Amino acid sequence: MRTLTRYIAPAAAFLAVSLIAGAAFAAGGGDGDHHGIPWKHFVGSVINFVIFAGILYKYAWPKAQEFFKTRRDELVADRAEASRLRDEAQAKLDEYNDKLAALEDDRQDLLDEYHKQGQREKERVVEEAKRQVEKMRVDAEIVIGQEVKRAIAQIEAKAVEQAVSMAQAMATDRLKARASQDALVDDYLTDLGSIESLN
Repeated sequence: MRTLTRYIAPAAAFLAVSLIAGAAFAAGGGDGDHHGIPWKHFVGSVINFVIFAGILYKYAWPKAQEFFKTRRDELVADRAEASRLRDEAQAKLDEYNDKLAALEDDRQDLLDEYHKQGQREKERVVEEAKRQVEKMRVDAEIVIGQEVKRAIAQIEAKAVEQAVSMAQAMATDRLKARASQDALVDDYLTDLGSIESLN
């Protein structure tokens, strides 16, 4: 198959040149002599072309084949490398997309956890405030109870003190009254004694 292609390409080139050259000669020149194809000139041109094509085939064709083969190999390698790089880039993109999705999940989890912690902290603060208020109420009741007892004790002490003072005053008054009575009796008795001694 490759050998057949090797011969078909030069034959096709020769045929194309022949047809083009024939059409060019048929178009004619400017001298008015249009009796036919100038075969001598045509054959010389064909021989020149064949020699030129042979030289190209002998020296340029292998280099061209080598160039195109190398170029084809480079293109295939470049395509494979590009495919590999594209696959790597796609894998990286997928990895980054997965990481972004995981980060989004982590962010949402953190937000949920912060919200729960905030809710728990709020409940703890409210409970602590309730406990403090209850403790303050109990303490206030205790203090008020103690103050009331102290006030009652002070009132009772003052009442007892006043009662004692009043009792002392009354006793003193009674004693003074009795002393006065005794003095009166003594005076009376003295007066009586004086009267009797006069008789």
